[in-house]
Amino acid sequence: MNFCSDNLPLNIILFCVGLYALLKGSDLFVDAASALARRLKVSELVIGLTVVSMGTSLPELATNVYASIQGKDTIAYGNIVGSNITNVMLVLGLGTILLGKIEVPRKLFTRDGLIMLLMTLLTLGSAWFLHGMPRWGGAVYLLLLAGYMFMLFREQGDIVDDEDTSALVGRGVAFLLLVLALGLVLVTVGAKTVVDNAIWLAMRLGVSETVVAVTAVALGTSLPELVVTLMGIIKKRSGIALGNIVGSNIFNMQFILGVSSLIHPLAVDASMRNFNLPWLLLSDLLLLSFMRWKWKLLRWEGVVLFLGYAVFLWKNFAG
Repeated sequence: MNFCSDNLPLNIILFCVGLYALLKGSDLFVDAASALARRLKVSELVIGLTVVSMGTSLPELATNVYASIQGKDTIAYGNIVGSNITNVMLVLGLGTILLGKIEVPRKLFTRDGLIMLLMTLLTLGSAWFLHGMPRWGGAVYLLLLAGYMFMLFREQGDIVDDEDTSALVGRGVAFLLLVLALGLVLVTVGAKTVVDNAIWLAMRLGVSETVVAVTAVALGTSLPELVVTLMGIIKKRSGIALGNIVGSNIFNMQFILGVSSLIHPLAVDASMRNFNLPWLLLSDLLLLSFMRWKWKLLRWEGVVLFLGYAVFLWKNFAG
């Protein structure tokens, strides 16, 4: 079911409704995740790396499963690569520009950031030497995810103890999970509405399937990360905000790319191998360098990331 039509004015209305659902859903999602972290006595960073990042990655999962079943390798592979670039360069770049500064938990760099970089290197290596992702590679990725989840909960950091004025603090786990689910539904439906209309427009502009995958589809499925991250930064929940991005990128590769290749082995084209995947590696290296310097993301670093995303779009559309 597509949430778009062949009528441009109606599509604009649907786009606005979808955007509102994204914003409202992300607000509920962040508040519920923060309250759940306190209720379960785990750190917000762990919640951001697991519950929040997996939740905001559901649009990528749904898109990739459907694409893999249909044998659309370009869409499945391009969605993950494009989404991860979008998460780092657009989402964090824009968020840092708007907020001026984002505090970086050190554990996020020393553990999760390096795992994200390792997964990017593995994905790049499989594209260069295996020309894609075989089924056995997907199985390896799922085993790596299981190990990562085990390590997260075994080594979780201290619980944040700053004051949280959210109305959800003190509510029961069942209620918080219900609010979390409601926020996720709003975010997912909003994302699908926006991405359907974006694809509708992109296809009518006559751009290639690869470009649609790494730009329009990737941007649409990354909108939950964008709004949840910005909301987390605004609410001063940097653990949730940054953990969401790094966790989503790890989850996208370990789980979604893994599951997609188990359904149907994924092949990559030349533009993916020669530009998009190396650009993903560049985005990771820039982010990790910025995170390590002063343990903050600063506005000028956000500008560099945002400009990197602009170059990424220009190169794809320019051919």
